[in-house]
Amino acid sequence: MSNMQLFVSNKEFDLSKVEPVINRYDRPLGGLWTSTYIPGKGSQWLQSQLCVVNPDSFGFIFDCDPAAKILDINNIPDAIEIFEDFNLGVFIPSFKNLVGEETALGVYKIDFESMARQYDAIHVSGDAVRIHKKHQGRFSPFADWNVDSTVWFNINRLKLIETLDYETLLELKSL
Repeated sequence: MSNMQLFVSNKEFDLSKVEPVINRYDRPLGGLWTSTYIPGKGSQWLQSQLCVVNPDSFGFIFDCDPAAKILDINNIPDAIEIFEDFNLGVFIPSFKNLVGEETALGVYKIDFESMARQYDAIHVSGDAVRIHKKHQGRFSPFADWNVDSTVWFNINRLKLIETLDYETLLELKSL
């Protein structure tokens, strides 16, 4: 994982007011969601259709403490293994075909609160966030994260190094 992370906000942002994570299906509430910063492009999140920037938007580039303990998942086998370690249950089971291969994503409950006691962040990227990829007939339990994403449990491991204004975000997004 890169040491540079980008957070985009459409409202006033104060790092000290980031809430602790609370378990909620396959994405927690709280924490600080960032994406790997790519100079000249912003991030996969900024480039995605999911990220909407408006005149109230700002970007915040953070440098990550190299000593941060980050759970780094970039492939489906690792995602499945980690899921089994932090599985709290299945909310909606995945649909399967006659040979047992998943044909649609399930909705799982992942124990991010326990994860936060062991790690400073979880970073999910690569095939682990690709909704159309499977390994041995299974989708990644993080596939609907869609893009390179990091959820920070311990914001003390981040140092703000630059703030990007709306015009800069718009310019990066249009490249």
